[in-house]
Amino acid sequence: MKGTRAPKDDKSRAPRNRQVFINAVERARKIGRSLAVLFVDLDRFRQINDVFGHDAADRVLREAAVRIGRCVRDGDLVSRLRGDEFAVLLEGVESPSAVSSVADSIRAELKRPFQIGEREACLSASIGIALYPQDGASAEELLGRADIAMSQAKRSGRDSHRSYSPGSETRISRRLELETGLRRALALGEFEVHYQPQVSLADGSITSVEALLRWNHPERGWVSPAQFIPLAEETGLIQPIGAWVLETAGAQAKAWRNAGRREVRMCINVSVWQLNQHLVETVSRVLASTGIAPASLEFEITESVMGARDPDTQAAIGALRDMGIGFAIDDFGTGYASFEYLKRVPVRTLKLAGAFVGGVCDSADDVAIIAASVSLARNLGLRTVAEGVETAAQRERLRKLGCDDCQGYYVGRPQPAAALDKLLGPKPQARHKPRLSIAK
Repeated sequence: MKGTRAPKDDKSRAPRNRQVFINAVERARKIGRSLAVLFVDLDRFRQINDVFGHDAADRVLREAAVRIGRCVRDGDLVSRLRGDEFAVLLEGVESPSAVSSVADSIRAELKRPFQIGEREACLSASIGIALYPQDGASAEELLGRADIAMSQAKRSGRDSHRSYSPGSETRISRRLELETGLRRALALGEFEVHYQPQVSLADGSITSVEALLRWNHPERGWVSPAQFIPLAEETGLIQPIGAWVLETAGAQAKAWRNAGRREVRMCINVSVWQLNQHLVETVSRVLASTGIAPASLEFEITESVMGARDPDTQAAIGALRDMGIGFAIDDFGTGYASFEYLKRVPVRTLKLAGAFVGGVCDSADDVAIIAASVSLARNLGLRTVAEGVETAAQRERLRKLGCDDCQGYYVGRPQPAAALDKLLGPKPQARHKPRLSIAK
């Protein structure tokens, strides 16, 4: 049965496949041997549908089933469940490590690019593992608990496998509750945007503010962005939420300008899942409705986004560049970027990672990394911002190293817009040369 799968939406095949699982568990019970169920979910497969269309996506799923089948033995089962999910049944497994080895092989196979016409699509997989008899006594229990373990793999960053552990149901239930709350948070006005200042190391003036999304849950209180941002990306909610952040930040920039406040750059985090035509249209609409200059907006992206080869991502970056929008590379030095990306992407700012800034006063290696980054930025005509500045000593050391601006709790925490009004101060008045009075 190697490579067997149920065709998409063919519900008549599902009972037969389920019976295969039931029969396998019964055989294992009778002869006293173990078996494993692997729940395989293709990470962010929705993007394949969006970019290449449903027909191409279905071809990818068929190829994925074939690749998974190559990783198992004759007699094992690979079954298509629903959407982009597969179940793998391994009978007579020798040890948990042997099952983990199969899971790693499946992940490696699925990470190889899929050819779609003249283009390539790259995927990864999250895999959950449940073992008989310790994780369940029935086929339904094993499938359900492998599914729970797969969800754990997704929450841990995707492209990994996890074995089922007791108590996982409680964590999954909490996650589902969080997802339900996230879906209604935008409509109920539970989101806020706070702004963290970026300060010039030369004169202490605020040069930019970073717009940061905050969620004030009615029961949980403030929910950490580390909890809900990955969930928003996974569910696709990052699109409408990201558009709301951009519209809110743009309106705030307009309000500060109309109030005569100092003009500052508005920096907004953008994930790879937002870099598409929808974002371009949102930016165009915000610029038109607020009248702010494109140069006053800066999108912060990671080094991994810089390296994205997806045509839609590259088209969005190009369109934003043509509009006059600049980009900042967040956590510079901690990713996998190539200097070639600095030429291809309209980068204006390098944000030096807090991991290096924290050791700037006592680590020669961190000092060397920051000094090299500052030198690189200067030679390319880029601005540098040091993140995570928490002490006066760090601020002074960064100034001496030639860094332009800094950001961190020492110079200002994220705060509501009203709290920044006084800090921004009035717009500087243009200086005029005194007129000479000539006596007649």
